[in-house]
Parts: sequence; structure tokens; C-alpha cells
Amino acid sequence: MAHIRTKKELYERELTPAEEQLIEACQKGEFCQLGDGELPPEGTPDPSRHVRADVLRYLILGGCDDCIVDDIGVWVEGAHVTGTLDLDFTTTRGAIRMHNSRFKERIDCEQTKCRQLDLNGSDLQGLRGQAMKVTGNVFLQEITTHATIDLRSATIGGQLNCKKATFEVAEKAEPEASEISPSKRKGQM
Repeated sequence: MAHIRTKKELYERELTPAEEQLIEACQKGEFCQLGDGELPPEGTPDPSRHVRADVLRYLILGGCDDCIVDDIGVWVEGAHVTGTLDLDFTTTRGAIRMHNSRFKERIDCEQTKCRQLDLNGSDLQGLRGQAMKVTGNVFLQEITTHATIDLRSATIGGQLNCKKATFEVAEKAEPEASEISPSKRKGQM
């Protein structure tokens, strides 16, 4: 499927109530709580929490001239994200803050440039972040991941914090961070 690049392409999709709420919050630079803000249950997403990965990608990258995302970026709690979030080789607008969110597929961030990546409390199907550049912090506190977190050759300007994270992964039981510069390992793992 082609990536969303315009407001017209965005609205050609039948947006869920959660997507409409998130778009409005991102344009205003406001926090967006979906449902009760807690981690959504497994299974079929409730429309009030369902955000498709291609819509989320569009917002994380800043929208377009007709639908500009505020400089703060995306800040949401309680989303149920379907589809692969493909941010490979992109530069994000602002921070990515996705607290207590359930991702049904992997997050791809190879060589992505962003200010902050905060997935605290989320349920992941893995994160592929080789050579990503984060000027601020990467927060993976209290996440549960069911596949590998790969941060080889990543540059993190702030801290990498995986406090109380659960790695339910058969092939690797911890984040792959062997090539992160020692001066960049300020956080907990």
C-alpha cells in the first residue's frame, strides 16, 4: 500500500473515531487519550482506540501543508495500532510518544531521525531501529515485546531506559545494543 502523503489521501480512508481524535490533537499540539488511556486488550481493536499504522506514520512525519502536525509531534495513550509502522529512512516531526499502546505488528525505524522515542507501557511485536538517530531519549519502560528490539549502530543523545521491560522473545531475550557508543549508554537496561 502506498504511503499517505496528502490530506486528500488521508480523508479518502474511512477514518476511525480514534484517528479523527488523534489528528485533531496532533494539529493542536495536544496530548490525546484514547479510551481510558490504559493498554488496550488483545483482539479486534475498538474503533475508539484503533489507529492504522499508515495514518500514524503520516502524523509522525508531520502531515502535509493542508494538515500540519504541531512541532511537539505525536503524543497519545491507549492506541491499538494495526499494520507495520514503517518509518525507515525518515525524519520525524517532534517526538514520538506512544504510551500504553498495543502494536499488532513490528515498528520499523531503520536510519530514522527523531527527537525522542517513548513507548512506555506499550505491547510491541518488535522494534527494528538499526542506525536510528535519536537526539533525545529512548524510553522503553514497562514495555512487553514479543520479538527482538534491535538498536545496533543507533545513536541516542539522551538515555536508553528499559526499566521493568519484559522481553518475551525466543531468539534474543534482551535489546541488541552492542554497537551503541558507550558514551551514549546513559540509561538503564
